[in-house]
Amino acid sequence: MYVPRRGIVVLDKDGTMRNSEPGYEDEFAGILEARYDIPREEARIFFRETCGMPTSERFSIILARYGKPLDDLGRLCSTYAERGYREIAPLFPDVIPCLEELKRRDYRLIVSSNMPQQELDRRIAASDLDCYFEGWLGTSPSVPHKRGHKEYIRRRFRISEEHFRQHSSLIGDSPLDMDIAREWGSKGVFIRRPHYQGNATADVILASLTELPGVLDRIFSQ
Repeated sequence: MYVPRRGIVVLDKDGTMRNSEPGYEDEFAGILEARYDIPREEARIFFRETCGMPTSERFSIILARYGKPLDDLGRLCSTYAERGYREIAPLFPDVIPCLEELKRRDYRLIVSSNMPQQELDRRIAASDLDCYFEGWLGTSPSVPHKRGHKEYIRRRFRISEEHFRQHSSLIGDSPLDMDIAREWGSKGVFIRRPHYQGNATADVILASLTELPGVLDRIFSQ
């Protein structure tokens, strides 16, 4: 059984590595205003409050809140994906230096995202990020939420539940990411980004990914 020398680092993509949330928020609010007359600013606030939640859940909740029908949910999500995924948002400036340093220190890096797997594959390849990661996991009919990625990661590194808990950390920008970290038994590191200014219960809260390599060294040396 292989146990990573440093640890497995699971990174969220949108909002943590890419400054994609403002664009997604615009599309989300615009669709709801145009189709359902839901006030744009209220939709924006809801989007920020549900940072990290899968798109279908977001639409279901806000439509129900405003008493709107859910029978067009599939087409709504398709429209959002078509518009929101047209362009690839830029990386935050601290991402590449962080990834390079984590690789230099021999951490094993995995992406975990609620983005559909096919779209995630396209974006990783287009951004030349594949050289940093040993895998990237999105959603599919068999794994509809990234909460289900833990077992795939364990199989990837052939480690037990106990070893996973001792040697893994989940890095994200939302309370949902930190909830998943607790469910998995991983160390949760919350990166505070401009699009989400709320609170999150995490093992560590950082203002930048620049701090992450040193923090992980301390976490995994305990």
